[in-house]
Amino acid sequence: MHPDIKKTWLETDVLIIDEISMINASTFDLLHSIACEIRQYYDELFGGVQVIACGDFFQLPPVSGQFVFKSQIWQHYMTEVFVLTQCFRQKDDEQFFGALNELRVGQVSDKTIDYFMTRCFEKDENLNSKYTRLFFRNIEVDVYNNQKMETIKQKGATVMLVRNINVEEGLCNGTIGTIILIESNAVWVMMNKKEVKIECVKEKILDCSHAVVGSRFGLPLKLAFSFTVHKAQGSTMKKAVVQFNSKAFINSLYYVSLSRVYRYKDEDIGEESQLYSETQSPDEIVNHVEQKTMKGFETQMKNSILFGDLFQNFLLGCSIVTLCCKSIENGYCNIMKRCYNSPIT
Repeated sequence: MHPDIKKTWLETDVLIIDEISMINASTFDLLHSIACEIRQYYDELFGGVQVIACGDFFQLPPVSGQFVFKSQIWQHYMTEVFVLTQCFRQKDDEQFFGALNELRVGQVSDKTIDYFMTRCFEKDENLNSKYTRLFFRNIEVDVYNNQKMETIKQKGATVMLVRNINVEEGLCNGTIGTIILIESNAVWVMMNKKEVKIECVKEKILDCSHAVVGSRFGLPLKLAFSFTVHKAQGSTMKKAVVQFNSKAFINSLYYVSLSRVYRYKDEDIGEESQLYSETQSPDEIVNHVEQKTMKGFETQMKNSILFGDLFQNFLLGCSIVTLCCKSIENGYCNIMKRCYNSPIT
């Protein structure tokens, strides 16, 4: 195992896992086993690391495998639940928030259906062409982005950062901007109301033993006239068009896509969708959430209305590591190979 990775595991006091709904049970169990092996402590979760998992099981599930709460390790150790009840994104649009919550739990009323349909347009020319489009599938994203590029010059293209450049200034993976100037090995992009120079970077390609097997050179950007709902999870958008011209392969895609904006008037829907039959949440999620809420965890809830309440008094001086499960599934095979092919020494 790479010394830096081992050092991080040994020095970590608190592990914060974001978008927990997207990690599967097997991956969670594997990470627990790796942490215990590295730290040489097997009697506590993740070898004695305090784990804080954040997310919403009504949102996107794992790409493959079972929900994380099916894990025996999860069921044994993850016993305290804090329910955060205050909405920030749609706090100024109570009707929108209420409609989204019906969609979230799969209990959509006729009134809510009518409400959503007020922003539904069947003809593309009626949609705002400047809004970012959200699609369910990558192939739809590629087609739309290529079509948009044919109608404009490279200058003016909407792009997204695909790696962290300067997190303190908001230049991180997922930040969206517009190209304003093109140079030989760089482009200038308007991001966060600032002109930012994005230069080509060289990235090493490593194998499972961390040996360099190749490299690639290019701009850390991708077209972003549109992107998938999976990519948008966790993001807040000022304007959006949700494209419902293909059936969602996961029911929760409807809720996640529609809840990206602050207010419903800032969102358009392309094509009508049968929200009655396609938004029901899986029974196992409902049962899990209800069970955890009903079995005494409501006593914890009153003290944790705000996320910051969880971090008072007990994290001072701790080494904190964050892990976002939106990307962890992509590295599952590498984790497996490192675990079984690379000795932990």
